Amino acid sequence: MAKITLNKDLLERLFGGFSLVRWNDQIRPMEFNQMEKDAHKMFLAFLFGHFEDPHIKIEWDKIIYAGYFELLKKLVLSDIKPAVQRRVAAKADLMSKLNDWVVAQYQGLLDPTMMVEFRKYLEVEDDFDDFNYQILRAAHKYSTLREFEIIKLFNESSVLMMAIEKEIYDDIYPFIHIKGMQMMITKQNLFTFALYYEKLRYQIRWGTTPRIPKTSVMGHSMFVACLMLIFTRQITDSPQRLYNNFFAGLMHDLPESVTRDIISPVKNAVHGLNEMLSDIEKEIVDEDLLGLLDGLDLKREVQILTQEEFTDRTIDESNSEDMMINGKLLKMADHLAAMMEAAFSIRYGVYSPHLWSGVAGAYQRYQDVTEISGVDVRAVTSYMEDLYTEIKTVVSRENISDLNRFNATH
Repeated sequence: MAKITLNKDLLERLFGGFSLVRWNDQIRPMEFNQMEKDAHKMFLAFLFGHFEDPHIKIEWDKIIYAGYFELLKKLVLSDIKPAVQRRVAAKADLMSKLNDWVVAQYQGLLDPTMMVEFRKYLEVEDDFDDFNYQILRAAHKYSTLREFEIIKLFNESSVLMMAIEKEIYDDIYPFIHIKGMQMMITKQNLFTFALYYEKLRYQIRWGTTPRIPKTSVMGHSMFVACLMLIFTRQITDSPQRLYNNFFAGLMHDLPESVTRDIISPVKNAVHGLNEMLSDIEKEIVDEDLLGLLDGLDLKREVQILTQEEFTDRTIDESNSEDMMINGKLLKMADHLAAMMEAAFSIRYGVYSPHLWSGVAGAYQRYQDVTEISGVDVRAVTSYMEDLYTEIKTVVSRENISDLNRFNATH
């Protein structure tokens, strides 16, 4: 039986991506954080890769790991301006030492094999002879452009803003040969489809209660995708399974871009309402979202990745294990992410009955679970128990009593 070796320190380092603010020297109508940026980048990479010439073999595992390593790097280097990065990168010896330092920050957090893979990637991340890295870099540059187009509206038109815009377009130009990039720049159907994913950036989770840090559906999706990468690595070396599970995690909430999230108490308020709402949601998703992909093979794949997201299934008609999506593990990843969102807010001193309910509910759901889909998940439930125990001690005895009463009635 495969075993998931979940590392608490790595998870909490990853969670820091929600607090790493982007564009923090500009007027912003909303906060931009690194987790959202990487979610958008990886979604765009998914689209760009699927719109390339079918004769070009896309190595999805290479793109996924590269995106993951870039997030890990950002988490320790913070939001360094591109101009500074370029000057540092121009000094090969200095850059190599900096890369050594970046990798060293994850000593004991990543398995030895991944540490080696991480260091190797940092040496070749700017190798644009590799088309896989071209895809990822194009997605990175275009997602930066989309953020800039938002903040540009709120900052004075100035020489500085014009310089930033020119720099971004200069960065995009080398990737204009990528078909997906062309479709984005010329605002074809693919652009409209991608806009729906962008909507997830504006949908704040736990919207009825104050929370620190706030997390959007988009950022949450990237965190879940990272969990699925960690889980899948412990299950199999299959690049196809990694692709299935990572992108299923990244897009599991995509339907909410057209339906928004309907909370469970509403769904369960009237007998039969949940089933009816599920049918309505599916109709709206098929018409408003997936309709933009009519006539494309990609449509069927996105349907499989996003519908019945918490069930084990295969991405094609085969019963091959490589083609499997571990939907039940995805459900645990989703619940673990939600538990951490609630627990970290309480840890930072902002709590409510809803947040305590989220922590206690996730713990109670999994406290007696030892395996899911034949996979040992005791390392996951052990972390949940530790987190639950910690948070229980953070909240005062009196408040725990009040919050437990709330939990018992909801």
